[in-house]
Amino acid sequence: MLDRQLLRQRGAKNIAVDSTALSKSLSIYLMPIIFCIFLAIGWYKGDIGFIVFLIIVMIGNLYWHFQIRNHHADEVWETPDSFIIIINNDYEEIRFCDIKKVEYKFRYLIDNKNYIVEFYFKQPNKFGDRIFFVT
Repeated sequence: MLDRQLLRQRGAKNIAVDSTALSKSLSIYLMPIIFCIFLAIGWYKGDIGFIVFLIIVMIGNLYWHFQIRNHHADEVWETPDSFIIIINNDYEEIRFCDIKKVEYKFRYLIDNKNYIVEFYFKQPNKFGDRIFFVT
């Protein structure tokens, strides 16, 4: 178990604590409503091709959402030479030299108010080859 008090004493800074970012996601609430409206329109018009297309898009959206859920960091601590990433009470220390790329972007379907930071790693670790967190 990670001792957060000890991390603070050693100079680590908590740069991300947002375990509820995905539950606030617009893709959870808004996308199913939009799909149901379009599905009703397609059903009313009897357009089978449109209905099949919507079902494929819904499955793709669910797959994308579950992929994101697996790579979302609950907490990120910055130490002088590394990041400590916590996902579901499991943690790993990632040194700065092991990070291949950092992207800072706005993803409307993940969180509608905050920016997203994505870390891409040179070598996959126990959390995969990338993680992201909400700032």
